[in-house]
Amino acid sequence: MVLDGVILVLSIVTICYWIVQYPVYAAKRVGLPNQWDIAFGLILIVISLEITRRAMGNTLMILGLALILQTYLGPHLPG
Repeated sequence: MVLDGVILVLSIVTICYWIVQYPVYAAKRVGLPNQWDIAFGLILIVISLEITRRAMGNTLMILGLALILQTYLGPHLPG
């Protein structure tokens, strides 16, 4: 139950951050995220993977994690 509360609070804080920061981000910082954008983005990715694991099972969560890794490591993989 405590973990569920932490996930709920982090979700609300993260979404509120993006709602508040979106006009500034869209107008001035497109393509140049700051440290807060990256931190809240990572939090939201981890929460999304956890919710997917709970709702759909480990298989879809592992597939999502593999696709995220392929996005970042793709240029370094052999052809």
